[in-house]
Amino acid sequence: MRINQKVKYGVACLFELSKTPTEFRGAEDISTKQSVPPAYAQKILHSLAQAGLIYSLKGVGYRLTRPLSSITGLEVMEALTADIDPNATNPDMGILLEKRVNQALGSFTLAELVS
Repeated sequence: MRINQKVKYGVACLFELSKTPTEFRGAEDISTKQSVPPAYAQKILHSLAQAGLIYSLKGVGYRLTRPLSSITGLEVMEALTADIDPNATNPDMGILLEKRVNQALGSFTLAELVS
């Protein structure tokens, strides 16, 4: 399984926000520091906010809702990837694969990933 660019950028944005966890940061600042295209960063941050991983305050910016140590890879994947139908080819194999991937992604936090 390959992690798509949107998820990679999402992790980078969350990592940048973790540097100043109590301060709101603008999307442009985050995108510049992490080399994420600004328009793409806006979309990613919006998705992360809708998933409850970050706070969004219009005209002010974004900040984490909780520390990276309590955000799992699975949460980021779910926030930033489209639903893939596990029944598309072989239902039993697809469901088993999805469960295994979800277990693996849920077994680590972003703090562990970036340390």
